[in-house]
Amino acid sequence: MPTLNYSNRISKDAQSILDFSIDLSNLLQTGETISTSSWSVPTGITRVTDTNNDEIATIWLSGGTLNNIYELVNTVVTNSTPTRTF
Repeated sequence: MPTLNYSNRISKDAQSILDFSIDLSNLLQTGETISTSSWSVPTGITRVTDTNNDEIATIWLSGGTLNNIYELVNTVVTNSTPTRTF
């Protein structure tokens, strides 16, 4: 299984609802698209919703505590044969 390690620190106010996206277009092969995207969200921050298109996985988050670091994991399955999972 290919592994994508992506790290980004973003400051978020606890009252705001913000979206965060991962663009996988540079990792996908010609004709390959995202079939499913699922997120693992730790306690302390709230998933409002999530979505994906052919190349980008997005999650909207609310809550959290200022200056806390939350590690989210995004698992993506593609339409390739055999299926690739990132």
